[in-house]
Amino acid sequence: PNPFNPSTQFPVEISQESDATLRVYDISGKKVYEQRIENMQPGVYDSNSPFVWDAQNFSSGIYMSSIELSTGEIDFNKLMLIK
Repeated sequence: PNPFNPSTQFPVEISQESDATLRVYDISGKKVYEQRIENMQPGVYDSNSPFVWDAQNFSSGIYMSSIELSTGEIDFNKLMLIK
């Protein structure tokens, strides 16, 4: 959910087996978090998404996230962390 506190899960839909990388950036564009999962199987990962960002040690504010698949697909989202 957005806004979130202190952690959030990232849904992703995979159409074919793929490596996937979640990246989170602060408002200045600096990468503050990265999580990589290899060989994700096709499917819809919603409440069972393996991508979770625990932002407990981060300041409130706006962040951007991207999930990039090795197939070339990229999904961007705007996040709001409220403490």
